[in-house]
Amino acid sequence: MKTFQTLDLMGSVAYNVPAFGKFKVYDPGDAIFFCDEDPDDLMLVRYPAWCKARGITNPFANPGRGPGRLIIIPSCPHIIDPTEITTAIAIIKAHSSRPKVIAIDTFSKAMVGMNEDSSKDTGLLFEAMGKLRREFDCATWLTHHPKKNEEDEMRGSGAQMHGGDIVWLTQRGANDSLSIQWINKKMKGGPRPKPINFIGTLHTVDGLL
Repeated sequence: MKTFQTLDLMGSVAYNVPAFGKFKVYDPGDAIFFCDEDPDDLMLVRYPAWCKARGITNPFANPGRGPGRLIIIPSCPHIIDPTEITTAIAIIKAHSSRPKVIAIDTFSKAMVGMNEDSSKDTGLLFEAMGKLRREFDCATWLTHHPKKNEEDEMRGSGAQMHGGDIVWLTQRGANDSLSIQWINKKMKGGPRPKPINFIGTLHTVDGLL
């Protein structure tokens, strides 16, 4: 559910609704979501379902009802080509956007053609995230997959843990349930918060669940 949770965070910032239905957004505004993890499913099912759950009656209204805009871009920049971050910055500016947060989904999609186990290649990704953050003076969010045999650890180089300021581990409940737990693995500059527990709900959108 990493993509859906990222959608919830981005949508909450754009529409100024409580994140996950419970956490106040203190600085709402534009949210940029570079989604390369099944963007068609995101737009056809997950985003309309999220809007339904949040009482947003017209998901594709233009302009939307929020103080900001949720801008979903159905690909993510490839770090192996330095010009793609420059292009990503230009795309954001073309939307006349000053985002509060930029998300890239996922780590592996951004590192196509590179080695996730390489600290050098991982460092290039975090350098690119830093360029986005400095250009727009905003937060950045990056999703990644766990190891198959160690689900409480990130796949790839340990440089990921060093590169991120805040790291959350998402774990799903037993038997493919809709229960989710967030476990904080790193909180730079502050105490690590306790785990956060969520229960999801299902919604039907155009006959799809």
